[in-house]
Amino acid sequence: MCDDNVFSLSAILAAHRMVKLSKVCYYYVQRPGSIIHEKSIAHKLKYMGDIIYCSKQFGEVIEKYRGELSEPTYSRLIGRRNSFLYIAIVGALRAGVISEVCSQLKADGLLPLGKLDKRDFTDTRWTAIRLLSRCPMMLCAVGKLKSWLR
Repeated sequence: MCDDNVFSLSAILAAHRMVKLSKVCYYYVQRPGSIIHEKSIAHKLKYMGDIIYCSKQFGEVIEKYRGELSEPTYSRLIGRRNSFLYIAIVGALRAGVISEVCSQLKADGLLPLGKLDKRDFTDTRWTAIRLLSRCPMMLCAVGKLKSWLR
């Protein structure tokens, strides 16, 4: 999922020039039996781990080209990188694996979460998740409460 974003960003930033084509050159297809639809806890944890890994890779690409980026572009890309982490946290809350994901985020030095660019998410739930990420125990409590209410 996110590895496409890392590749695209790397290719765009490394390009000497770009050309816009009027024809579609890329189709994303999800097969019904694809692993993306797997429901096991182990798969959900791996999927969240993949999102976190891609976020870190995305950040490394941004830092590699930092000197060539304008401040607004840099801020926008950092916000986009942070959005991967928010997606992982929401997915972890839904999957009931928030404590494991928070442990991984904390071990990787990614908590507390950074700010999102307003163009990425304007919903108040992202602000709430950002504030809760400052205290992972609270985020875990929300996850437990959510699973209890199901």
